[in-house]
Amino acid sequence: MALKKSFKYNITLFIVFLSIIWLPLQKIWIEIDGAGRLVFTLCIVGVLINMEEIVQLCFRRPISYYLVLTLYMLVNGLVFNSPPLFGNGSMGYYVMAYHIFIAPMIMLMTVSLIHYKVDRTVNVLLVATMIFVIISIVTGTGNIYDEQFESVVANGNEVALIVVTGFALAIIQFIRKKLSKAIFLMVAAVFIYAIIKIGTRMGFGMLIIVTVVSVLTLRKQRDFKTYVFLAVLIVAGYFLVDFIMDETVLGERLSNTTSQMEGSRFATGTVFDNFGDRGVQYYLSWPYFVQHPFFGIGFHQWIKYSPTSLVSHSEYMVQYVECGAVAFFLYMPFLIGLVVRLVKGIRINPDHPETKTAKVLFAAMLAVIFGNFVLWTYDSKGVFIIYGIVHAITLKLLEGKCTTLNPLA
Repeated sequence: MALKKSFKYNITLFIVFLSIIWLPLQKIWIEIDGAGRLVFTLCIVGVLINMEEIVQLCFRRPISYYLVLTLYMLVNGLVFNSPPLFGNGSMGYYVMAYHIFIAPMIMLMTVSLIHYKVDRTVNVLLVATMIFVIISIVTGTGNIYDEQFESVVANGNEVALIVVTGFALAIIQFIRKKLSKAIFLMVAAVFIYAIIKIGTRMGFGMLIIVTVVSVLTLRKQRDFKTYVFLAVLIVAGYFLVDFIMDETVLGERLSNTTSQMEGSRFATGTVFDNFGDRGVQYYLSWPYFVQHPFFGIGFHQWIKYSPTSLVSHSEYMVQYVECGAVAFFLYMPFLIGLVVRLVKGIRINPDHPETKTAKVLFAAMLAVIFGNFVLWTYDSKGVFIIYGIVHAITLKLLEGKCTTLNPLA
Protein backbone atom coordinates (compact mmCIF):
# COMPACT_ATOMS: atom_id res chain seq x y z
CA MET A 1 0.00 0.00 0.00
CA ALA A 2 1.42 3.37 -1.05
CA LEU A 3 2.18 5.87 1.66
CA LYS A 4 0.23 9.11 1.68
CA LYS A 5 2.26 12.01 0.28
CA SER A 6 1.93 14.10 3.44
CA PHE A 7 3.01 11.21 5.69
CA LYS A 8 5.93 10.34 3.41
CA TYR A 9 6.96 14.01 3.35
CA ASN A 10 6.95 14.28 7.16
CA ILE A 11 8.95 11.08 7.61
CA THR A 12 11.52 12.17 5.02
CA LEU A 13 11.81 15.64 6.53
CA PHE A 14 12.44 14.11 9.97
CA ILE A 15 15.14 11.82 8.53
CA VAL A 16 16.98 14.72 6.89
CA PHE A 17 16.61 16.88 10.02
CA LEU A 18 17.99 14.13 12.27
CA SER A 19 20.83 13.39 9.85
CA ILE A 20 22.00 17.01 10.01
CA ILE A 21 21.95 17.38 13.80
CA TRP A 22 23.06 13.83 14.69
CA LEU A 23 26.80 14.57 14.90
CA PRO A 24 26.75 17.42 17.46
CA LEU A 25 23.69 15.98 19.20
CA GLN A 26 25.84 13.12 20.46
CA LYS A 27 27.95 15.58 22.44
CA ILE A 28 25.11 16.82 24.64
CA TRP A 29 22.66 13.92 24.72
CA ILE A 30 23.24 10.77 22.69
CA GLU A 31 26.72 9.33 23.09
CA ILE A 32 26.11 6.30 20.90
CA ASP A 33 26.44 5.37 17.25
CA GLY A 34 29.32 7.70 16.45
CA ALA A 35 29.61 5.99 13.08
CA GLY A 36 26.10 7.10 12.17
CA ARG A 37 24.64 3.65 11.46
CA LEU A 38 21.17 4.80 12.50
CA VAL A 39 21.04 7.88 10.27
CA PHE A 40 22.64 5.97 7.40
CA THR A 41 19.94 3.30 7.64
CA LEU A 42 17.22 5.93 7.94
CA CYS A 43 18.56 7.72 4.85
CA ILE A 44 18.36 4.47 2.89
CA VAL A 45 14.74 4.11 4.06
CA GLY A 46 14.06 7.74 3.09
CA VAL A 47 15.42 7.21 -0.41
CA LEU A 48 13.45 3.99 -0.86
CA ILE A 49 10.09 5.47 0.18
CA ASN A 50 10.68 8.41 -2.18
CA MET A 51 12.00 6.30 -5.04
CA GLU A 52 9.10 7.09 -7.37
CA GLU A 53 9.73 10.84 -7.08
CA ILE A 54 13.51 10.36 -7.18
CA VAL A 55 13.31 8.39 -10.43
CA GLN A 56 11.06 11.05 -11.95
CA LEU A 57 13.02 14.08 -10.75
CA CYS A 58 16.64 12.97 -10.35
CA PHE A 59 17.36 10.29 -12.95
CA ARG A 60 18.27 13.04 -15.39
CA ARG A 61 21.14 15.40 -16.03
CA PRO A 62 22.93 16.91 -14.22
CA ILE A 63 22.02 14.89 -11.10
CA SER A 64 22.49 11.60 -12.94
CA TYR A 65 26.18 12.42 -13.44
CA TYR A 66 26.71 12.42 -9.69
CA LEU A 67 24.68 9.27 -9.16
CA VAL A 68 27.02 7.47 -11.55
CA LEU A 69 30.00 9.13 -9.83
CA THR A 70 29.04 7.78 -6.40
CA LEU A 71 29.01 4.21 -7.72
CA TYR A 72 32.32 4.80 -9.49
CA MET A 73 33.92 6.20 -6.32
CA LEU A 74 32.81 3.12 -4.40
CA VAL A 75 34.23 0.74 -7.01
CA ASN A 76 37.41 2.80 -7.27
CA GLY A 77 37.89 2.67 -3.49
CA LEU A 78 37.34 -1.09 -3.44
CA VAL A 79 39.74 -1.73 -6.33
CA PHE A 80 42.48 0.39 -4.71
CA ASN A 81 41.83 -1.12 -1.26
CA SER A 82 40.81 2.14 0.42
CA PRO A 83 38.58 0.74 3.23
CA PRO A 84 41.55 0.12 5.60
CA LEU A 85 42.23 3.87 5.46
CA PHE A 86 38.79 4.43 7.01
CA GLY A 87 38.91 1.71 9.68
CA ASN A 88 39.79 -1.86 10.52
CA GLY A 89 37.94 -4.82 9.06
CA SER A 90 34.31 -4.44 8.08
CA MET A 91 34.14 -1.03 9.77
CA GLY A 92 36.45 0.39 7.10
CA TYR A 93 34.09 -0.75 4.34
CA TYR A 94 31.09 0.72 6.14
CA VAL A 95 32.74 4.08 6.89
CA MET A 96 33.92 4.45 3.29
CA ALA A 97 30.41 3.71 2.01
CA TYR A 98 28.94 6.13 4.55
CA HIS A 99 31.15 8.99 3.38
CA ILE A 100 30.44 8.30 -0.28
CA PHE A 101 26.66 7.85 -0.05
CA ILE A 102 25.31 9.82 2.94
CA ALA A 103 25.38 13.30 1.36
CA PRO A 104 24.03 12.23 -2.07
CA MET A 105 21.15 10.43 -0.34
CA ILE A 106 20.33 13.65 1.52
CA MET A 107 20.45 15.50 -1.81
CA LEU A 108 17.92 13.10 -3.35
CA MET A 109 15.58 13.41 -0.40
CA THR A 110 15.93 17.20 -0.46
CA VAL A 111 14.84 17.29 -4.10
CA SER A 112 11.73 15.30 -3.21
CA LEU A 113 11.00 17.51 -0.17
CA ILE A 114 11.40 20.81 -2.05
CA HIS A 115 9.32 19.47 -4.91
CA TYR A 116 6.47 18.93 -2.44
CA LYS A 117 6.80 21.98 -0.15
CA VAL A 118 9.44 24.68 -0.41
CA ASP A 119 8.92 26.96 2.57
CA ARG A 120 8.32 24.37 5.25
CA THR A 121 11.27 22.32 4.03
CA VAL A 122 13.62 25.29 4.00
CA ASN A 123 12.41 26.35 7.46
CA VAL A 124 13.17 22.93 8.94
CA LEU A 125 16.55 22.76 7.20
CA LEU A 126 17.39 26.23 8.53
CA VAL A 127 16.48 25.19 12.07
CA ALA A 128 18.62 22.05 11.70
CA THR A 129 21.66 24.04 10.59
CA MET A 130 21.15 26.47 13.46
CA ILE A 131 21.03 23.62 15.98
CA PHE A 132 24.17 22.07 14.47
CA VAL A 133 26.09 25.33 14.61
CA ILE A 134 24.94 26.44 18.07
CA ILE A 135 25.75 23.07 19.68
CA SER A 136 29.13 22.96 17.95
CA ILE A 137 30.09 26.46 19.07
CA VAL A 138 28.68 26.35 22.61
CA THR A 139 30.21 22.97 23.44
CA GLY A 140 33.39 23.60 21.50
CA THR A 141 32.98 20.49 19.40
CA GLY A 142 33.31 22.51 16.24
CA ASN A 143 36.23 24.69 17.29
CA ILE A 144 39.62 23.47 16.13
CA TYR A 145 41.59 26.52 17.24
CA ASP A 146 40.54 27.01 20.87
CA GLU A 147 42.66 24.96 23.27
CA GLN A 148 40.08 25.09 26.06
CA PHE A 149 38.06 22.44 24.26
CA GLU A 150 39.38 18.91 24.51
CA SER A 151 37.08 17.01 22.17
CA VAL A 152 36.13 17.67 18.59
CA VAL A 153 33.03 16.03 17.12
CA ALA A 154 32.72 18.20 14.01
CA ASN A 155 35.84 20.04 12.86
CA GLY A 156 35.80 23.70 11.93
CA ASN A 157 35.62 23.19 8.19
CA GLU A 158 32.63 20.87 8.53
CA VAL A 159 30.86 23.43 10.71
CA ALA A 160 31.73 26.17 8.21
CA LEU A 161 29.98 24.34 5.37
CA ILE A 162 26.86 24.00 7.51
CA VAL A 163 27.14 27.70 8.44
CA VAL A 164 27.26 28.76 4.78
CA THR A 165 24.30 26.50 3.99
CA GLY A 166 22.27 27.92 6.88
CA PHE A 167 23.20 31.48 5.95
CA ALA A 168 21.98 30.96 2.38
CA LEU A 169 18.76 29.37 3.65
CA ALA A 170 18.19 32.35 5.96
CA ILE A 171 18.54 34.78 3.04
CA ILE A 172 16.13 32.67 1.01
CA GLN A 173 13.50 32.73 3.74
CA PHE A 174 14.00 36.45 4.27
CA ILE A 175 13.38 37.32 0.62
CA ARG A 176 10.42 34.93 0.59
CA LYS A 177 9.07 36.96 3.56
CA LYS A 178 9.11 33.97 5.89
CA LEU A 179 11.59 35.65 8.26
CA SER A 180 11.21 39.16 9.63
CA LYS A 181 14.13 41.55 9.30
CA ALA A 182 14.87 41.33 13.05
CA ILE A 183 14.86 37.52 13.09
CA PHE A 184 16.97 37.37 9.94
CA LEU A 185 19.59 39.72 11.43
CA MET A 186 19.78 37.63 14.61
CA VAL A 187 20.14 34.39 12.65
CA ALA A 188 22.76 35.94 10.36
CA ALA A 189 24.67 37.23 13.40
CA VAL A 190 24.86 33.70 14.83
CA PHE A 191 26.30 32.35 11.60
CA ILE A 192 28.81 35.19 11.22
CA TYR A 193 29.92 34.78 14.85
CA ALA A 194 30.38 31.04 14.24
CA ILE A 195 32.68 31.66 11.27
CA ILE A 196 34.77 34.11 13.29
CA LYS A 197 34.85 31.76 16.28
CA ILE A 198 36.08 28.69 14.42
CA GLY A 199 38.57 30.74 12.40
CA THR A 200 38.07 29.11 9.02
CA ARG A 201 39.35 31.13 6.06
CA MET A 202 37.40 29.05 3.57
CA GLY A 203 34.13 29.57 5.46
CA PHE A 204 34.73 33.30 5.71
CA GLY A 205 35.36 33.54 1.98
CA MET A 206 32.25 31.52 1.17
CA LEU A 207 30.14 33.72 3.44
CA ILE A 208 31.45 36.83 1.68
CA ILE A 209 30.59 35.36 -1.72
CA VAL A 210 27.04 34.44 -0.68
CA THR A 211 26.47 37.92 0.75
CA VAL A 212 27.95 39.99 -2.08
CA VAL A 213 26.50 37.98 -4.97
CA SER A 214 23.06 37.80 -3.32
CA VAL A 215 22.98 41.57 -2.81
CA LEU A 216 24.16 42.30 -6.36
CA THR A 217 21.72 39.91 -8.05
CA LEU A 218 18.72 40.86 -5.88
CA ARG A 219 19.20 44.63 -6.03
CA LYS A 220 16.62 46.75 -7.80
CA GLN A 221 18.03 48.80 -10.64
CA ARG A 222 17.86 52.59 -10.22
CA ASP A 223 16.26 52.33 -6.80
CA PHE A 224 17.50 54.91 -4.25
CA LYS A 225 16.91 52.61 -1.26
CA THR A 226 19.05 49.96 -2.92
CA TYR A 227 22.00 52.33 -3.24
CA VAL A 228 21.61 53.41 0.39
CA PHE A 229 21.53 49.78 1.51
CA LEU A 230 24.63 48.98 -0.54
CA ALA A 231 26.47 51.95 0.98
CA VAL A 232 25.53 50.89 4.52
CA LEU A 233 26.55 47.30 3.76
CA ILE A 234 29.94 48.39 2.43
CA VAL A 235 30.66 50.55 5.49
CA ALA A 236 29.51 47.83 7.90
CA GLY A 237 31.54 45.27 6.01
CA TYR A 238 34.65 47.42 6.21
CA PHE A 239 34.47 47.75 9.99
CA LEU A 240 33.64 44.05 10.42
CA VAL A 241 36.62 42.96 8.30
CA ASP A 242 38.87 45.46 10.10
CA PHE A 243 37.82 43.98 13.46
CA ILE A 244 38.31 40.42 12.21
CA MET A 245 41.80 41.14 10.89
CA ASP A 246 42.97 42.87 14.07
CA GLU A 247 41.22 40.97 16.86
CA THR A 248 40.51 37.36 15.86
CA VAL A 249 42.24 34.08 15.11
CA LEU A 250 40.53 34.16 11.73
CA GLY A 251 42.23 37.47 10.94
CA GLU A 252 45.59 36.10 11.99
CA ARG A 253 45.15 33.05 9.76
CA LEU A 254 44.07 35.22 6.82
CA SER A 255 47.12 37.44 7.26
CA ASN A 256 49.48 34.46 7.37
CA THR A 257 48.10 32.65 4.33
CA THR A 258 50.60 33.99 1.80
CA SER A 259 53.58 33.50 4.14
CA GLN A 260 52.55 30.13 5.57
CA MET A 261 54.97 28.15 3.40
CA GLU A 262 58.00 30.41 3.98
CA GLY A 263 60.84 28.27 5.30
CA SER A 264 58.79 25.09 4.87
CA ARG A 265 60.50 22.10 3.30
CA PHE A 266 57.39 21.71 1.17
CA ALA A 267 57.67 25.18 -0.38
CA THR A 268 57.61 24.89 -4.17
CA GLY A 269 58.98 28.28 -5.15
CA THR A 270 55.89 28.83 -7.27
CA VAL A 271 52.72 30.91 -7.01
CA PHE A 272 51.07 27.96 -5.26
CA ASP A 273 53.02 28.86 -2.09
CA ASN A 274 50.89 32.01 -1.77
CA PHE A 275 47.86 29.84 -1.05
CA GLY A 276 49.39 28.05 1.92
CA ASP A 277 49.40 24.30 2.40
CA ARG A 278 46.24 23.90 0.29
CA GLY A 279 47.88 25.47 -2.76
CA VAL A 280 51.00 23.34 -2.40
CA GLN A 281 48.87 20.19 -2.59
CA TYR A 282 47.89 21.06 -6.17
CA TYR A 283 51.54 21.40 -7.17
CA LEU A 284 52.54 18.17 -5.47
CA SER A 285 49.59 16.17 -6.81
CA TRP A 286 50.02 16.94 -10.51
CA PRO A 287 52.81 14.38 -11.21
CA TYR A 288 50.64 11.64 -9.69
CA PHE A 289 47.76 12.59 -11.97
CA VAL A 290 50.09 12.44 -14.99
CA GLN A 291 51.18 8.94 -13.93
CA HIS A 292 47.61 7.76 -13.23
CA PRO A 293 45.41 9.92 -15.49
CA PHE A 294 42.32 7.76 -16.04
CA PHE A 295 41.47 6.09 -12.73
CA GLY A 296 43.71 8.07 -10.37
CA ILE A 297 45.72 6.82 -7.42
CA GLY A 298 42.61 5.56 -5.63
CA PHE A 299 39.79 7.13 -3.62
CA HIS A 300 41.10 8.61 -0.34
CA GLN A 301 44.64 7.43 -1.18
CA TRP A 302 46.32 10.86 -1.35
CA ILE A 303 47.35 10.67 2.30
CA LYS A 304 49.62 7.73 1.37
CA TYR A 305 51.27 9.60 -1.50
CA SER A 306 51.34 13.19 -0.21
CA PRO A 307 54.75 14.41 1.01
CA THR A 308 52.82 16.53 3.55
CA SER A 309 51.00 13.45 4.95
CA LEU A 310 47.69 15.32 4.68
CA VAL A 311 44.42 14.15 3.19
CA SER A 312 43.26 15.84 0.02
CA HIS A 313 41.91 19.24 1.05
CA SER A 314 40.13 19.87 -2.23
CA GLU A 315 37.09 18.34 -3.86
CA TYR A 316 38.71 18.88 -7.25
CA MET A 317 41.79 16.94 -6.13
CA VAL A 318 39.65 14.12 -4.78
CA GLN A 319 38.15 13.78 -8.22
CA TYR A 320 41.13 14.30 -10.54
CA VAL A 321 44.11 12.84 -8.65
CA GLU A 322 42.41 10.23 -6.45
CA CYS A 323 39.67 9.05 -8.81
CA GLY A 324 41.15 10.22 -12.13
CA ALA A 325 39.78 11.80 -15.27
CA VAL A 326 36.80 9.42 -15.25
CA ALA A 327 35.56 10.98 -12.00
CA PHE A 328 36.53 14.54 -12.90
CA PHE A 329 34.57 14.43 -16.13
CA LEU A 330 31.51 13.16 -14.28
CA TYR A 331 31.79 15.68 -11.47
CA MET A 332 32.32 18.86 -13.50
CA PRO A 333 29.24 18.44 -15.76
CA PHE A 334 27.22 17.87 -12.58
CA LEU A 335 28.56 21.00 -10.86
CA ILE A 336 28.53 23.25 -13.91
CA GLY A 337 25.20 21.83 -15.05
CA LEU A 338 23.48 22.98 -11.85
CA VAL A 339 24.84 26.51 -12.30
CA VAL A 340 23.91 26.64 -15.98
CA ARG A 341 20.35 25.57 -15.22
CA LEU A 342 20.08 28.22 -12.52
CA VAL A 343 21.26 30.97 -14.87
CA LYS A 344 18.98 29.74 -17.64
CA GLY A 345 16.00 29.63 -15.30
CA ILE A 346 16.64 33.15 -14.03
CA ARG A 347 16.94 34.54 -17.55
CA ILE A 348 13.95 32.73 -19.01
CA ASN A 349 11.61 33.45 -16.10
CA PRO A 350 12.69 36.77 -14.51
CA ASP A 351 9.20 37.28 -12.99
CA HIS A 352 8.71 33.73 -11.71
CA PRO A 353 8.00 33.50 -7.94
CA GLU A 354 11.09 31.30 -7.52
CA THR A 355 13.52 33.55 -9.41
CA LYS A 356 14.69 35.43 -6.32
CA THR A 357 15.33 32.14 -4.58
CA ALA A 358 17.31 30.99 -7.61
CA LYS A 359 19.50 34.10 -7.39
CA VAL A 360 20.48 33.30 -3.81
CA LEU A 361 21.12 29.70 -4.80
CA PHE A 362 23.36 30.98 -7.60
CA ALA A 363 25.38 32.85 -4.96
CA ALA A 364 25.54 29.71 -2.83
CA MET A 365 26.75 27.64 -5.79
CA LEU A 366 29.54 30.13 -6.50
CA ALA A 367 30.55 29.84 -2.84
CA VAL A 368 30.62 26.04 -3.15
CA ILE A 369 32.73 26.24 -6.31
CA PHE A 370 35.20 28.40 -4.37
CA GLY A 371 35.11 26.17 -1.30
CA ASN A 372 35.88 23.11 -3.41
CA PHE A 373 39.34 24.50 -4.10
CA VAL A 374 40.38 24.18 -0.47
CA LEU A 375 38.14 21.50 1.03
CA TRP A 376 36.56 18.20 0.03
CA THR A 377 32.78 18.35 0.00
CA TYR A 378 31.70 14.92 -1.27
CA ASP A 379 30.41 14.02 2.21
CA SER A 380 29.12 17.47 3.21
CA LYS A 381 25.44 17.29 4.09
CA GLY A 382 25.16 21.08 3.89
CA VAL A 383 26.60 21.33 0.39
CA PHE A 384 24.38 18.53 -0.92
CA ILE A 385 21.33 20.20 0.58
CA ILE A 386 22.21 23.19 -1.61
CA TYR A 387 22.58 20.91 -4.63
CA GLY A 388 19.18 19.35 -3.93
CA ILE A 389 17.39 22.68 -3.56
CA VAL A 390 19.06 24.02 -6.71
CA HIS A 391 17.88 21.07 -8.77
CA ALA A 392 14.32 21.21 -7.41
CA ILE A 393 14.00 24.97 -7.96
CA THR A 394 15.36 24.79 -11.51
CA LEU A 395 12.77 22.12 -12.27
CA LYS A 396 10.11 24.62 -11.23
CA LEU A 397 11.69 27.41 -13.28
CA LEU A 398 12.42 25.46 -16.44
CA GLU A 399 9.82 22.71 -16.49
CA GLY A 400 7.06 23.93 -14.21
CA LYS A 401 7.30 20.77 -12.12
CA CYS A 402 5.33 21.79 -9.04
CA THR A 403 3.16 19.73 -6.79
CA THR A 404 -0.55 20.12 -7.47
CA LEU A 405 -1.12 20.19 -3.71
CA ASN A 406 0.81 23.40 -3.08
CA PRO A 407 2.66 24.69 -6.15
CA LEU A 408 4.42 27.63 -4.50
CA ALA A 409 4.55 26.49 -0.90
